[in-house]
Amino acid sequence: MKKRIIYIPVIVVVFMLSACVSMQPKFSEEKLLKRVNGMLTAKINDDWIDVYEYYCENYKKAKSLKAFLKIHKVDFTAYEIVKVNPNPQDGSAEVIVKYDIVVKGGIELKGISHTQKWIMEKGKWMLLVEPGTTPFD
Repeated sequence: MKKRIIYIPVIVVVFMLSACVSMQPKFSEEKLLKRVNGMLTAKINDDWIDVYEYYCENYKKAKSLKAFLKIHKVDFTAYEIVKVNPNPQDGSAEVIVKYDIVVKGGIELKGISHTQKWIMEKGKWMLLVEPGTTPFD
């Protein structure tokens, strides 16, 4: 009888743990790509107010929108998403993109490869950007 009493709490705990694991949001490449495309399209459209909205909260706490808008020095003309690498350990994802840009002065640079790190904040994919970096990141 005592063995049955011990098994019941163990079984309940196992079910509770499995329920918690299944409640974690699953990685959705489609949702991530929608956010990445949205931000990159905003860069091409020169809509830096919209670009700022894709940046993580820590960046926004350190740099106001007004300060952010002053550091824009390049024009984005095209992009390609090369690869998405989800990281199940921390729920983040790395996105490798290639840009074509025009630097002020008319110098064109094509196919610049860059790796972005995206994180989930309040249910949305946000670009992880360290304060002090540029809008190119």
